[in-house]
Amino acid sequence: MKHDLDIGVDKDGMLFSFSGLKPGLPHTHDELEFNLALKGQGHYLVSGRKYRLQPFSLIWLFPDEEHILYDVSDDFNMWIVVFKQSMLQAACKEIGNLPLLNSSAPEEIIRTVKPVDGISLNTLCEETLCQEDQIDLFNASLRFLLLKAWQSFQSVLHQPLHETLHPAIFRTAMLLKEGEGDEDISTISKNAGLSESHLSRLFHAQIGMSLTDYRNQQRLQRFTELFQFGKTKSMLEAALEAGFGSYAQFHRVFTQQMGASPSEHYKEISRQAQ
Repeated sequence: MKHDLDIGVDKDGMLFSFSGLKPGLPHTHDELEFNLALKGQGHYLVSGRKYRLQPFSLIWLFPDEEHILYDVSDDFNMWIVVFKQSMLQAACKEIGNLPLLNSSAPEEIIRTVKPVDGISLNTLCEETLCQEDQIDLFNASLRFLLLKAWQSFQSVLHQPLHETLHPAIFRTAMLLKEGEGDEDISTISKNAGLSESHLSRLFHAQIGMSLTDYRNQQRLQRFTELFQFGKTKSMLEAALEAGFGSYAQFHRVFTQQMGASPSEHYKEISRQAQ
């Protein structure tokens, strides 16, 4: 799925701090993007490869590379920075910076930068965001941030932090993420072209959790997006639309994952918000 990002006409890109995990779909966009992880752990699926994010991981996402973030820890936090192609053309003149003009990714897209560089880039991101209302200063800061991030990335040694996923595992993970693979595991394995036991073992080995746990995680994420504290749907309506077969199944999975029943969980959130 291709996303049209809402970047202002006068701006060369955008950036924002990202915490937690909001439900999403595998996607691409015309702009170059980098993410700088600050806290916690997470994973990306990028064009059939799995990448692990940890503090000061710097990952580059190129226009032709379909990507989706998943399985992040509760304390996960990172910067997302996006650059228009017109700005890249103006900023990248030296030979060492030309790879940033490509639409497809180079062999290596993720490295853990030096702590001093990670701290410096975090400060630059904060300062750039503070200048968002001053267009010329914001664009100049964004351009400087791009080149400093690329310089920091290139300054560390080769780090093979990705794992190539089996095509059937990548396809299954994407379908479950999109909510289009909610059949029983037997049907999922047939669609994947693998035996049920082989699919289950391989999925757990490559994704890091069982197929059932991964599917339930995606359902809970869709439920959270659909429910929105009961503003538009009841808890039952949101649970069924998210892919759960019954309220009882939803209640069991929610309680196991969240450590409290749905009513207890949302009652506590409401109490803390007061």
